[in-house]
Amino acid sequence: MESVEAFQRDIEPAIVAARNEILTSENIRKYGDKDHISRRTAGNQYLYSMFAAQYFFEEHDVDRFRSVVNAHLEPLGFEIVERKHIDDGKTRIKFYWVNERYGATVSALISLSPDLHSSYTYDTEPLRSDGSTDDPKRLIDLPGRVPDWFDPTTTPTK
Repeated sequence: MESVEAFQRDIEPAIVAARNEILTSENIRKYGDKDHISRRTAGNQYLYSMFAAQYFFEEHDVDRFRSVVNAHLEPLGFEIVERKHIDDGKTRIKFYWVNERYGATVSALISLSPDLHSSYTYDTEPLRSDGSTDDPKRLIDLPGRVPDWFDPTTTPTK
């Protein structure tokens, strides 16, 4: 698998662009956590996992959502898994876009019910560092990582 730095350079910009095309100041409802990279020991080396904030928003058009995200991720080798779930008579579609080379998964849940929120997040498996940065736990400066319009003081947390 590629390194955590390569994920941030090569793959994450497209994941963020897809999210920012769907998520707007008008449809966001709440969010959870913040983007971060964790470190763990594996034998005599460190491995790093990237975890993104989870955003909840109003989006019920499954075809539009799938089309937007696919346009950004499929060219980078992501494969999509789609599952339909019905709970208490409410239908939700779970999406997973997986890129094995980068150990990355984008997860989304689109609700077909107007009274339930949809969600979007992404993460990586534990990845090695390629040594290209002095601190693999530091997030690179990625335009759009936090949308320009996003204000955590007015958007409720999960």
